[in-house]
Amino acid sequence: MIRNYFKIAWRNLKANKFYSLINISGLGIGLAMGIMLLLWVQNQLSYNKFYKNYKNIYHLSAHFKANGKEVTWSGVPGPLAVYAKKIPAVKSIVRINNAGNQTYTVDNHKTVLSGNHTAIVDTSFFSMFSVNLLEGNKKDLFPNNNSVVITKSTARKFFGTEDAIGKVLTLIYDKDINFTVTGVLQNFPKNSSLQYDVILPMGFYAQEFTAGGGNGNWKTIDTDLGNYTFSTFVLLQPGTSSAGIGNDFTESYKEARNGDSDTWFKLENIGDMHLIGADGNDSALRMVQIFMLVAILLLVIAGVNYVNLSTARSMIRSKEVSIRKIVGAAKKQLFFQFFTETFLLFCLATVLAVALIILLMPLYNYVAGEELYFSLFNPEVWRVTGYAFIGTLLGASIYPAIVLSNFRPIQSLKGESSSGSGTAIFRKILVVFQFSISVILIISTFVIGGQLQYVRTKNLGFNKNHVFTVPLTGNAVKHVNVIENELKNQHSIVD
Repeated sequence: MIRNYFKIAWRNLKANKFYSLINISGLGIGLAMGIMLLLWVQNQLSYNKFYKNYKNIYHLSAHFKANGKEVTWSGVPGPLAVYAKKIPAVKSIVRINNAGNQTYTVDNHKTVLSGNHTAIVDTSFFSMFSVNLLEGNKKDLFPNNNSVVITKSTARKFFGTEDAIGKVLTLIYDKDINFTVTGVLQNFPKNSSLQYDVILPMGFYAQEFTAGGGNGNWKTIDTDLGNYTFSTFVLLQPGTSSAGIGNDFTESYKEARNGDSDTWFKLENIGDMHLIGADGNDSALRMVQIFMLVAILLLVIAGVNYVNLSTARSMIRSKEVSIRKIVGAAKKQLFFQFFTETFLLFCLATVLAVALIILLMPLYNYVAGEELYFSLFNPEVWRVTGYAFIGTLLGASIYPAIVLSNFRPIQSLKGESSSGSGTAIFRKILVVFQFSISVILIISTFVIGGQLQYVRTKNLGFNKNHVFTVPLTGNAVKHVNVIENELKNQHSIVD
């Protein structure tokens, strides 16, 4: 029976080539645009959710009042890691000191590369975050303070195809500091808020902090209550209230300051921090929700277009339906026949949509400034495509199938409409709805385009062409006047 449904459906599509071409093209374009937007939405919503225990990993932020307004800092003092040991619900804690882009060299300054995003972390970093270790001993990645873990891409930059383990990587700072590579990580995924090239041990920073005299009376990072330096993450026991843990940290910090503190601490789940700021700003999340709505509306427009075309042709197929009913076809059989036709048409439209996405994805990434990949081997692509396909199919197929299977044989054979005025009114409503949404989206596109054009052409007060920056190491900053005078002697440098 099912095979017969598909055979008849295929014959009908072939017999009405122009109608089929219009439907397949409209649905294909609508599905392609909707799926590409949904892939972007899915990518934004997936940030940090690939970490194994992300539901129980939280980021700490500091809050206090200044001039009557709440001020939020994403960094917190180092001693919070000490207080965590007294809080039973905290399984582990990780401090990350974002050292920014640093310059490293190998082979006695033979290769010098800047722009290496460096983090200084507690050893618990590698157990809290499910990073993929390619080389090295995960149980002892930092055997001493002069150990370093690098990513696969960083290893290739400095050492090519050679084994990086045991090699020496030199940090160029006030003085050259040598580190021995003890681990190589897989590059951090694009949808991770943590993006590092080089990872150094917290013991190294603690050693340098103390050697440099500390911060006033605070000589160690575990006692320094004044520097809100560390981006700090905690792994909580399942089912623990994050608000309660924030209060525990607040009380411990206030006690350490002898009550002289109006700072309080909050926890935010790592799965939310990409779209919601530590201060509660959710404008990024709203933008994602808007684009999700736009994607759904595009799919709705494509579905409505199919419904209108299908119901408009209902009179053409009324005699076919009537004859089938007279010879014994049940309403249920007719319903599934028309549903099968729609399903087959949607499958062809989906093939077209996939082809369009593959062709348009490079342009889409260029315009959106993203690096999305459409791969049929990616389960997320199948999930998004499946949702778009099933949702649009169900929304667009059921009503036409009901209308076509409800014809009354006698009236239809006489050439009279048996669909009633309700169908015509509903179709008019769909047409108005479709055009209204289309007009709103087109106007919004022009408005946003105008705003982007304004941003691109706005006079910034200086000519940004041929202006660039060069990072200087700590040692170079000490001789900045000499460097400036030397650069002024270069004829190619205007100012």
